[in-house]
Amino acid sequence: MHLPAIMAVTMTESRSRAIERARRARLRASRQIAAFRQRATFLWELKSFVRQSLVAIILSLIIVLIAGVIFSSLREALIAMPGLMLLVPGALAMRGNIYASLGARLGTALHTGQLSSETKGSPLLREEVLVVLIQILVGGLFLAIAGRITAIILDIPTVSMVELAVVAMLGALIAGAVELWVTINVAISAHRRGWDPDNVTAPIISAVADLVSIPSLLGCAMLVVWMPGWTTYLIFLGMMLALFILTMVVVRGEHERASTVLGASVPVLLGVLLIVLIPAVMLESIVEELVDNPTILILIPPFVAMAGNLGAILASRLSSAAHLGLISMKGTPDSLVYKNVGVIMILAILTFGALGLLTHMVAVAIGMDSPGAGVLFTISLVGGLIVTVATCFAAYRVTAYTFQKGDDPDNVVIPIITSTMDAMGTALVIMLFMALVF
Repeated sequence: MHLPAIMAVTMTESRSRAIERARRARLRASRQIAAFRQRATFLWELKSFVRQSLVAIILSLIIVLIAGVIFSSLREALIAMPGLMLLVPGALAMRGNIYASLGARLGTALHTGQLSSETKGSPLLREEVLVVLIQILVGGLFLAIAGRITAIILDIPTVSMVELAVVAMLGALIAGAVELWVTINVAISAHRRGWDPDNVTAPIISAVADLVSIPSLLGCAMLVVWMPGWTTYLIFLGMMLALFILTMVVVRGEHERASTVLGASVPVLLGVLLIVLIPAVMLESIVEELVDNPTILILIPPFVAMAGNLGAILASRLSSAAHLGLISMKGTPDSLVYKNVGVIMILAILTFGALGLLTHMVAVAIGMDSPGAGVLFTISLVGGLIVTVATCFAAYRVTAYTFQKGDDPDNVVIPIITSTMDAMGTALVIMLFMALVF
């Protein structure tokens, strides 16, 4: 081959290699840019997550502290109605079982387009209202039955099962009217404003639920104590009739969504209500000490609410991410899971530390004896970090297991997480108080 031809071939090969090197460089650059954009998008999302969740948690913390003050100021009801304390942890657990789960389902429906923020009178919302009414009545009835049987076994003095049932069911229905309205409107309003409902619904819903659940429960207890016995039985029969009618409406087969949600959620609801009987028995056994040291009554509602809120936020985000295909929920957790867990732990340090100090300030402000800011700070922060670690682990494992089975995590994960953490949180507060104060 002549020299000019050889040089031409060599130059052609050099240009080809140069073009290939440039193509590979552009590909590497585009991948780096894409990865950078992905990190930047996540960081922006994480920033929004912290901002939205922290605002909601601080707001809920203030509201639930008010609920704690109301709880501590109605100590007479605990004495007037023996066995009432057996219902309190269950009533607090039901707000997570029912309304936080409802908020998670609405959040997923808004994310996936099943529900619009402009929707009025949606069939999906009607189905959800039907679900909530049945859950309230079934949960209240089961809580009363389980509480009464436990009291008989452990020889704890209580009023009759019918009286406990009326207090639990009627109190839940009265509070439920407010809680249901707040849940729907918070989820839809957050989505309309461009916020992620998963970040804000659980804290606000739980706070409002605690604020109205405790007064309605204690108010119904005083009402039952005051009313003639036949009136109590009449109310009980009326609620049982309502439960039967609502159940028949679902059984007819015209409400597929309600049937699906109830089939998945009611067994979990009943199971976790059994779990919360453990701290309920603990509270009932030291009711006299609680009356003498009411600061613990201020701390318990916001403490268990914060534990449930953090777990519900994480569970809601994991569920939505799994539905959207952002995380696999198989094998080792994705990096997105670890990053969200890290944010939850940061929120736990901030909120539980602040809760201990705020509880002391509130107790002093209303003229109540306090064991001291340091003691309350230690109880709240140490107990809070323990329960948050357990919450994060349980939230991921239960969500992954449920999703892999083909079930909707929104129906079962939050009830399990919030109720388990309510039980664990209440027990931790009691044990730490007994170690440091009693």
